[in-house]
Amino acid sequence: MKNKPIEVQHFTLRDEFIELHNLFKVLGIAGSGAEGKVLVASGNVTVDGVLELRKSAKIRAGQLVKLPGTTINVHAPDPAEAAAHAERVAAAEVAMRAVNVLKAAKAKVSAEATGTGAKGTQANKTKRVDSPFSAPIRRKRGVVK
Repeated sequence: MKNKPIEVQHFTLRDEFIELHNLFKVLGIAGSGAEGKVLVASGNVTVDGVLELRKSAKIRAGQLVKLPGTTINVHAPDPAEAAAHAERVAAAEVAMRAVNVLKAAKAKVSAEATGTGAKGTQANKTKRVDSPFSAPIRRKRGVVK
């Protein structure tokens, strides 16, 4: 009886680590992170020769992940690639901060234009109450009938 050949895959990290179920998703071994979690829970995954049942185990450079028919070698990124990735992440964080500042300014201007506070006045808010026996009724919050 012939054994199936073992497929060897190489994965280069972008960050310090990757979670085990996400590693399977990124490499296409699992269709989604949930499928990756099921694969880990099956009890067929080893990391550096030790059975691994933690779905979100942190896999770092130099580790060897094995499952039936597949071996994954995890490598550290090239220093130039790691620096470029760090720059992209920093630029994205700066952009997100700018977007959040703009959203806050827009909300403040909108609240000032309508004359209400940032959350509006309590008297103007209504709650929709649906009854299976009658038409929908709109009642003011805080008023009990």
